[in-house]
Amino acid sequence: LEMAEKTGTLLRSQSYISDVRIWNGKDTIAHNLDTFRTVGNPTKENLTDLHLRAVGIGAAEQQCHKNNAWLTVPALITPGKDVVFQRTPRRRNPHFSWKQIYDEYRDRAVLVGIREEQALFEREVGPIDCFRPHDFLEMASLIRGSHVFVGNSSCGAAMAEGMKHQNMIVEVYPQNPTGVFARDGARYCARYPQ
Repeated sequence: LEMAEKTGTLLRSQSYISDVRIWNGKDTIAHNLDTFRTVGNPTKENLTDLHLRAVGIGAAEQQCHKNNAWLTVPALITPGKDVVFQRTPRRRNPHFSWKQIYDEYRDRAVLVGIREEQALFEREVGPIDCFRPHDFLEMASLIRGSHVFVGNSSCGAAMAEGMKHQNMIVEVYPQNPTGVFARDGARYCARYPQ
């Protein structure tokens, strides 16, 4: 319930969304955001394709929606920290070169996440300042204000994609590459083992 409310804050801030509520089992649902799991092929299509199909948007219209930002948030600037990292415990690629990226950006970077994610990052990669947002609106605003976003296939990467962040590097999860979107400004690292 807490995660749903944190997500709701971000969604309610969008001009095209009138309301977001937890379903009580009775009221009519305008759009069930879980139906993307029942359409298409998640091993060959990205999340945008699946969600657009789930809400009834056909292939001819999809390209227009895929190329435009669907998240608009104010930019939150962290002085001296213009690079945002996010690395969750799930959906990781052991061949992604976090250490190399960390070495390049560490003086300018902040990790967005919870204490456990910071502890894991510091144990596996190196020490880093951490920003703990109150909700996903604040998290998206931090990503929006960054010059570079680097993350695994997580909600942060989805937010960066939703805003069409112009300098993002994504650690692709090899077993389920639904977070890969072909566009300028987005780099996807998916070096698969031989």
